[in-house]
Amino acid sequence: MIDENEANLKGNHMKTAELQKTIFRIGNLLQMSFGQLGAIVIKENSSQGDGNFEIMIPGHRINVIFMVCRINKYVEYTEVLKTHTTEFLNKIVGILHECATRWDGAANKTEGDKYLITWKLPNTDN
Repeated sequence: MIDENEANLKGNHMKTAELQKTIFRIGNLLQMSFGQLGAIVIKENSSQGDGNFEIMIPGHRINVIFMVCRINKYVEYTEVLKTHTTEFLNKIVGILHECATRWDGAANKTEGDKYLITWKLPNTDN
């Protein structure tokens, strides 16, 4: 038989675990929404520890290269491939992510037939 104190401890532990999972999910959603560079702004805001989220803090100037990849005749491919469309897209996205990672870039956004990859350039304060 489980006593009442032990049951409360297990209940509190489960609540803590659920809270940790929720915070982790919110962090992932924020990073997906704002991208890799936006995650830095979120980190700086949340690390202040005062509970406030100040969006008007001074920013940092960065130099970035943007590359947009687009699948030509995307609609035609999806009509022909039908149920295999997801497999086809996953292979293409896998190749793009691998290339971005290999050359120190980041795959930032997917919008149907368009994919955005960015490379942050070294800081050149001259």
